[in-house]
Amino acid sequence: MMREKRTMDAVFQYLNEQKISYKQIKKDTKIDISSEKILTATEFLNLCVYLRKRPEDFAELKESRSND
Repeated sequence: MMREKRTMDAVFQYLNEQKISYKQIKKDTKIDISSEKILTATEFLNLCVYLRKRPEDFAELKESRSND
């Protein structure tokens, strides 16, 4: 569970840095993003497709931030 939370923290960080609206994601993908919710694997992969990011990118983002 802790790894999923860290990955979602990296997703939220990316969304904030890119100024991508949670409301727009929900409108476009029907995926409800909130800080309390852990996405299912299908939701996470669909979100990655929507963002045009590899799932591994969020693990790498998480690791690079923790090394700073």
